[in-house]
Amino acid sequence: APEDALRAANAKFERRFKGMEALADGRFATLPLDEQEALWQAVKRSER
Repeated sequence: APEDALRAANAKFERRFKGMEALADGRFATLPLDEQEALWQAVKRSER
């Protein structure tokens, strides 16, 4: 069902975002966008 797909996508996003925050070690909010993107890609790679 569409709701299930949306729920799964939201869960994946939240898991990845929390992973980014963990890698940033408390400085996520101050990182430039390119460094945030690098963290996002690192988390995505680690899930494969």
